[in-house]
Amino acid sequence: MDENQIMDSINKHCLMVNGKKQLQCAIAFKIAKEFNISVSTIGTLCNKNSIKIKNCQIGCF
Repeated sequence: MDENQIMDSINKHCLMVNGKKQLQCAIAFKIAKEFNISVSTIGTLCNKNSIKIKNCQIGCF
């Protein structure tokens, strides 16, 4: 797993809302599938980089 590539993808899909980065939950799932990693890994990376995951469908975030 190349964390830089994953973060590039996350950052590419982030929205800026009130000066803070946000990532839609559905996109987090797509990125996890694309890189064959767990959704919780995406969550951990987002937390480390102050990115809020929004509109979670199943209560993961």
